[in-house]
Amino acid sequence: MKWISALALLCALPLSAATTSPLDLPRVSATKTRDIATAVRGLMLDPSWLTEDPAFAGAADVDVRAHRFGDRVIARGRAVVGGIAVEGADRVVVVDDNGVRKIDGRGRSLTPRAPFRLRGNEAVLAASKVVRSAYIDVTVERAEGLARAVWLSTSTGLRAAWRVRLPTWQLADLRDVWIDGVTGEVIKSVPVADFGTLCGNDTCDVGETFESCPADCAAPAEGEGEGEGEGEGEGEGE
Repeated sequence: MKWISALALLCALPLSAATTSPLDLPRVSATKTRDIATAVRGLMLDPSWLTEDPAFAGAADVDVRAHRFGDRVIARGRAVVGGIAVEGADRVVVVDDNGVRKIDGRGRSLTPRAPFRLRGNEAVLAASKVVRSAYIDVTVERAEGLARAVWLSTSTGLRAAWRVRLPTWQLADLRDVWIDGVTGEVIKSVPVADFGTLCGNDTCDVGETFESCPADCAAPAEGEGEGEGEGEGEGEGE
């Protein structure tokens, strides 16, 4: 997956903080802390975290996944706002035995621009118009579980959206479609399967918001959202 490659790249880069003091946060250790993912989650929800990342005050919870590279751990935290995961605003935390050395992604706004107005079944219907060879007719069949609410990180805050995946007869037609949770417009459509092209099928890499991710091979759907001529969103995740 793209984000794992990004984390590996971070490890390969010189870590300027290695010669400086760790950040002023409660101590966690890359090799001595038993459950590092749980420890980093607790750290990100601790009030002291806001001294380094004030924008994270909008998060009610965070989903953390951690990977160890030698004596260093790189943890990726995805914020949860109002019970809904945020795509494109992940925080990437570099930890060694002296504590937290680096935080990438801090400062990205976690403030929703507008509440959801569109229902999930309406998003599924909108997505069905841009997906070929779907083997259910969403106008007459029940389609629960095909859409999940997400927040998309943008430069002006969180954009409400539904991420829809309709089952298709052909694997090449299987796509994730993001539908605006307010207007119902198609924001982006991305193929799920990668057949060896340069297309991406994930959400944002480190340092990108939904609006800034590079385009995939598929032509953007008509009515694509603001700031997208390229496409992810966080386009802004896993």
